[in-house]
Amino acid sequence: MWIRPKEESFEGNWVIIEKLNPKVHCDDLYEMAVSSIDEDNSIFRYMAFGPFSDKEEMNLWLEKQSTMGDRNTYSVYSKRLKKYVGMYSIINIDEKNGRAELGSIWYGKEAQGKEINTEATYLMLKYLFEDLKYRRIEWKCDNENIASKKAAVKLGFVYEGLFRKHMIVKDKNRDTAWYSIIDDEWNEVKNNYINNLFSLIM
Repeated sequence: MWIRPKEESFEGNWVIIEKLNPKVHCDDLYEMAVSSIDEDNSIFRYMAFGPFSDKEEMNLWLEKQSTMGDRNTYSVYSKRLKKYVGMYSIINIDEKNGRAELGSIWYGKEAQGKEINTEATYLMLKYLFEDLKYRRIEWKCDNENIASKKAAVKLGFVYEGLFRKHMIVKDKNRDTAWYSIIDDEWNEVKNNYINNLFSLIM
């Protein structure tokens, strides 16, 4: 048996990741969500949740997320932008087999494509592989979510295949693209973060 992830905060050079606290995080997260809505609601298009009609609706959803016992849900703070800019979760935790998934990840548009998700993912992977000695970390997304698929590869995940008609999300079929990193690959992936990814954002 592996230990269930328990860490409540992580800090890097660019981000602080904190266990979700709706009372502290809702204002910034709602601002990020509202300011990022455009004609296609793109930051929530492939999510099972959102967009939110008002702050109260979002706060109720955050309250529910913060009490769900099957996952660890975090808010991501950007030191550069000086506010909470999105959310990150460890889900599908399998303590028996040393496996977990990084998912339900979203950021306001001004925080996308920057240092934020790169370092947040690095901190999560480092914790799971080095502190908890997990064997496998997964990344899954809608096959139509090109940005998420590109991010997975950039961040070191290996494409494993397509789960056709995997689920229905917002009344639409979702074919799920499946990615992973295993513990045997972590040192190489970690070196790529240090030598290549982080050099691009310094």
